[in-house]
Amino acid sequence: MSLYGLTWDMVSTQSGKRTSVEVCGAISTVRELMGELGCLLEAKHGEFFFPEQAMRHIARLDPEARRCFSFASVRGRQPVFYRERGGIVLEVRSPGRDVHFHFDSFDKSVVDGVILNAPGMGDEEIIRQVEGALKYYNQRNGKEKVLAPSLSP
Repeated sequence: MSLYGLTWDMVSTQSGKRTSVEVCGAISTVRELMGELGCLLEAKHGEFFFPEQAMRHIARLDPEARRCFSFASVRGRQPVFYRERGGIVLEVRSPGRDVHFHFDSFDKSVVDGVILNAPGMGDEEIIRQVEGALKYYNQRNGKEKVLAPSLSP
């Protein structure tokens, strides 16, 4: 991050990712810059570099923390990686927001469900959608209790 003069806010928020920055005389958004860097890492270490690193991190957590987790973003064939390891793959659709960069595309062949993220949608509706997805996941995996989601404000 610091090599490119980026702040945590620039790489962790949607508004920050829309920020334009200059690198070696070329102007790019932070989103585009991060995506292209991700492509370089995948070219060097393989298409599953990011999910492998994420799973390695999770393996170091205590058992309770490993019980339920989510990854907010996938690309390429990464959904297949997570599904093959017992995960549920949810697509979040935001009407009017199309994929702008090739690296934002992902394999939708294993998508279990869609969460609609429409403008003006309240937390209750999003929670209802997530609960429905978790119920499906638990039924698919033979679990009786539905894991309750926790959403940060």
